[in-house]
Amino acid sequence: CLVCWVCLVCWVCLVGVVKTTMQSLDGTVAIDSEKGTGTKVALKLPLTMVIARGLLVMVEKEIFIVPLANVQEIVRVNACDVKTIKGEEAISLRKGVVPLIRLAKALELYVEENTKPEFDVLVVEIGGKSIGLVVDGLIGQQEIVIKSLDGYLKGVKGYAGATILGDGKVAFILDVASLVT
Repeated sequence: CLVCWVCLVCWVCLVGVVKTTMQSLDGTVAIDSEKGTGTKVALKLPLTMVIARGLLVMVEKEIFIVPLANVQEIVRVNACDVKTIKGEEAISLRKGVVPLIRLAKALELYVEENTKPEFDVLVVEIGGKSIGLVVDGLIGQQEIVIKSLDGYLKGVKGYAGATILGDGKVAFILDVASLVT
């Protein structure tokens, strides 16, 4: 029947997408199907894979991920509240001073003139010190599979790994500690 054919085509497409995604993560997919009994699908990921919660942020029209374990809080800052202390930008936050790092500049991305009256700052703690990371926008939280960087990208300052987002795009996971040192 036509409905069965449509279901079969959808099933084959789904299996293809899952197989491609698993292969890109160095994993495998095994399917065992028996008429009248059912279908068994086994997914295997390498042990080098790590799953963590991440905060998806926008920086110069690119999506990056900051591990939530690094984020203390998120604050919305008025541009007029940014002060310059010893040539560095900073904000006053709860009776303390938090230096700012503009992620676009730290990642050496093309930087447009920043004329926004307000922007988001991720406050992170590194070595007992709070530092604010300026981002262009917040997208949301998500469970991510962290894939380490190999080859030419291994050891590049600022990047801890990469992941594949739900829409199939690759996003880099930031190594906050190396960005602020």
